[in-house]
Amino acid sequence: MLLVSKTFNKQVTHVIFKDGYQSTWDKAQKTGTKLVSVLWVENQPRPQKATDCPPKEDISWQKDAADEKADLERKQAA
Repeated sequence: MLLVSKTFNKQVTHVIFKDGYQSTWDKAQKTGTKLVSVLWVENQPRPQKATDCPPKEDISWQKDAADEKADLERKQAA
């Protein structure tokens, strides 16, 4: 199952990092989680056919209260 998470948790194997928080960088370094760029994502092999993709219901987006607060703070700062 492919899991896309907006929060850093034990299930995270890679962090797509661009202009993120220093605390996210530090936590990834401390836990040995791979930090990757958008270019890394773009260069990953693409599924050859639709059946190689995970079913839509197997992709989960998670957002918690800390993410909501950070989003609000970014909007207010802009």
